[in-house]
Amino acid sequence: SPMTRTAPALSLLAAITICAQVAVAQPEQQKGPEAQDAAPSEPAETPWNRGVSEEQKLAAQPFFEAGNQHFERSSFGNALKEYRQAIAHRDHPAIRYNIAVCLINLDQPIEAYEQLQHAMQYGAAPLGKELFTEGQTYLKLLFGQLAELLVTTDESGAKVSLDGQELFVGPGEATRLVRPTRHQIIATKEQMLTLTQEIVPA
Repeated sequence: SPMTRTAPALSLLAAITICAQVAVAQPEQQKGPEAQDAAPSEPAETPWNRGVSEEQKLAAQPFFEAGNQHFERSSFGNALKEYRQAIAHRDHPAIRYNIAVCLINLDQPIEAYEQLQHAMQYGAAPLGKELFTEGQTYLKLLFGQLAELLVTTDESGAKVSLDGQELFVGPGEATRLVRPTRHQIIATKEQMLTLTQEIVPA
């Protein structure tokens, strides 16, 4: 149609940074944080306890312990459900750490990476030195499985989406961690041609 022939094209830049591909090595025995890590006896002044009431700690504890029981039986899906219930009552690094390990075993590396970052933000204190060191290794291995995708446009009013999820309305940019599989970026704007870009990190 005349409109199609005269419509200008959108401008979109997608840049991918690929990290070295490293396979995640799963230890034969994985131990989560001990139950005492989420116990009410922790000093109230620690950053991860600030603003957390005794009622919240007590409400989270049964879910945390139930999650640990499933975890020890390698029932990671059930453990994850319990840990998510626990985190709804109390955001504790030990709970997030166990969520991350469950996600690793369930092959969900992106959320596992994000949960580990949260779990380790206060250093080794809430987790213990051994688990913190193990977590650092997990982070490196997880990041090695992923690609960092930067999408940017200078086009004002352009709606940009990645795999069906809206990223932003231009001008702007967004960075996302993605799996090294096929991804689709779409940019749309009234009276302009829709731009579709397929990207496969390798």
